[in-house]
Amino acid sequence: MTMTNKTKSNKSRISTTKQNLKFLSWNIQASSTTEGNKFSIKEFKKIIIEHDFACLQEVREEVHLPGYSTVTSLREGSRSGGVAILVKKDLSQGVEFIKNKEWPDYLTCRLKRDFFRLEK
Repeated sequence: MTMTNKTKSNKSRISTTKQNLKFLSWNIQASSTTEGNKFSIKEFKKIIIEHDFACLQEVREEVHLPGYSTVTSLREGSRSGGVAILVKKDLSQGVEFIKNKEWPDYLTCRLKRDFFRLEK
């Protein structure tokens, strides 16, 4: 997934290419179950942790997972849940999270071209 390279100034930086990023989109149908919070269930977390980016739908509370940066947009006063985007922390400096003020149900993350070495 990622490799650390040494630059001339001897500082570490992350080298990531677009060919090896893993994305997940999942309607989790609420983060709470009769067994408790889904994020405390080992199998649930394992599925997410296998991905660099996770886009979750129907979240009903703020989402926090160690090792990930997260932005969440919840639907206040609605039966339906909100959305969340999780990005592995070592990749988060290459991502810009965008909340849409006009449409709060939409979240976007923009990949920074230089960080991910994307072509124009």
